[in-house]
Amino acid sequence: EFEDIPFNGSFNSMLNYSRSPENFKVYRFPDLVPYKVTVNGSPAKSYGNWDRYFNGKYQRLTVYNHYNGFYGGDRSELILKTDRPEKKTLLMFSNSYSDAIKLLLLQHYDAIYAIDPRFYELEMGKKFNAKKYIQKHEIDDVLILGDVSFFERTFGLSGY
Repeated sequence: EFEDIPFNGSFNSMLNYSRSPENFKVYRFPDLVPYKVTVNGSPAKSYGNWDRYFNGKYQRLTVYNHYNGFYGGDRSELILKTDRPEKKTLLMFSNSYSDAIKLLLLQHYDAIYAIDPRFYELEMGKKFNAKKYIQKHEIDDVLILGDVSFFERTFGLSGY
């Protein structure tokens, strides 16, 4: 628990509201398997800014989205890969709701391919083709995780 950080998610930040009664809390996973990160097709040093936060080096603004800051923000394609080819691969369609569990899930997979369809075409310069992506990356499992508005916008579902 970061006692000096109020939990201000994206909606609080958009409204410029900074009086959250809750502190920002995360779970620090012990003994994670080593992994490599690719963001939108380019290698990255890490997934999020965990080390900075745990070392006390984070934004001190009253209104700041620390969830986004800690986990590194929304990306159209995030690939987390271990070197355990005997394990399965996971394709995850999600918004930021999945940020807190990606590394936990990675402990059970060789690779996680996390796609946020809200940004894919804009950031990757092409429409997402699930069939081709699944074939190209030899995906074993698929997980779809989000809130109602995510499903409505992403998959055109309405009439709830």
